[in-house]
Amino acid sequence: MCPKRALGEKVSWGVSLEPHHIIRKIERPDLIHEVDNGVTLCTAHHESVTGQEAAFVVRFSAYVKRMNARAAALADMSGFADAAGCA
Repeated sequence: MCPKRALGEKVSWGVSLEPHHIIRKIERPDLIHEVDNGVTLCTAHHESVTGQEAAFVVRFSAYVKRMNARAAALADMSGFADAAGCA
């Protein structure tokens, strides 16, 4: 999630994206492979938040929660369409 993308702005094709751990690996090594502990950021924004992770924990965690809720809603809609015989 590049901040531009999170604000609804278009991100150019070819922009490098990098994984970012919401809670630092050194603080919680048990979360290193936890999908909900990660977001994707463009290289420039990843560099700007590195070292300031604590300031972004709430914002990034809220973003992940919203995206999970959207994914669940879409899955429910898909199941509804399947049950109704829509393909």
